[in-house]
Amino acid sequence: MRNALALALLCVLGFSIVGCSSIDAAGAPKTCDDPATRSAKDTTIAPRVAAAPGDGSQQARKRLRGFFLQVPGEQDSSLWKSSIDEIAALGADTVIIQTESYVNTAGKRNCVERLTLKAALEEAQLKNLKVHIGLALLEEGNGNREAAKKSEWIEALIAASTDSFNRLWDEYQPYAQSGTWAGVYLPEELWTPADPDDLGQLPMYVKQLSRLVKTQSNLKVSMSPFINSQANNDANATRTAFTKLFQPPTQSERAEVDVVMLQDGIGARGLGSADVAAQVPFYQAMKDACGTRCDVWANVESFADVSGQRVSAPWERVRTQIETLLPIAPNQVSFEYSQHWNAKGPARAGGKLLYDGFDAWRDRR
Repeated sequence: MRNALALALLCVLGFSIVGCSSIDAAGAPKTCDDPATRSAKDTTIAPRVAAAPGDGSQQARKRLRGFFLQVPGEQDSSLWKSSIDEIAALGADTVIIQTESYVNTAGKRNCVERLTLKAALEEAQLKNLKVHIGLALLEEGNGNREAAKKSEWIEALIAASTDSFNRLWDEYQPYAQSGTWAGVYLPEELWTPADPDDLGQLPMYVKQLSRLVKTQSNLKVSMSPFINSQANNDANATRTAFTKLFQPPTQSERAEVDVVMLQDGIGARGLGSADVAAQVPFYQAMKDACGTRCDVWANVESFADVSGQRVSAPWERVRTQIETLLPIAPNQVSFEYSQHWNAKGPARAGGKLLYDGFDAWRDRR
């Protein structure tokens, strides 16, 4: 199906996309292309000179390569700025912005403010951080097996994601040329399957979007599947399903993914320190599936569930996650910084405890 038809279909299904107006709180039609949410394209901007990278001793002490940022469009850009400053101070080199726009269950697209996104790129550039920007996230079907089986939903997802990448490329090419915008993140999440065919048609999304990015740019492609509680402990189905994606018999069927940041699932599934070791076989299976085609990183979940609310996880649990996964996945990131690590953000005291605990542990390494 052509993109135009798929975009129209997405409107019919109730999703708001470019060309499908949603209604804001004031009752006025609004899309991601409104001037209020979009910075002017400027292909003549001169990228700022980045700060010099840290010395060898700082580099050797790194144990978290990067952090995710998950910020709704209405949030103040100062939280991103302070988060990026703190991330740099912790010795990380990568920021993953989960998405450039969210599509909620009511069908409304909630854009990350373009001025905020640009400010994040500017701050990352000053701190010598590499940024991966996530494409549009349709939360209605994220991690949903039933949605993954529906051809019309997959086609609409691919169309919206294609539009998302083209819009980002149109706006932020100078940051790609400077090296600050280093990658595209595919935010619709796959999972470790109980059966090799459990992923439905989501592999098509990964293949088509990764090829699009590689055809039009030199950006890396990253993704972050999660460890599913229903997956078999021997992880054979994971190995089979993702080998088919990353190392198929013919090159034309291969997904062009560079980095797979496998979520450990400790926070999302309400697990504890004693459960971390049981996740290691899934990392080995993913490494087997990638072979030499992609790198496998660990995505350490830094949140916990308390009375139905996500809060910052205790540092000792996160430390166990990092140390247990370190031998199998020395490159690690954490989800999510602004909500769970930043003392200026919603976590407050919990974020400070997590930050201080990691910083002290890092200094002892």
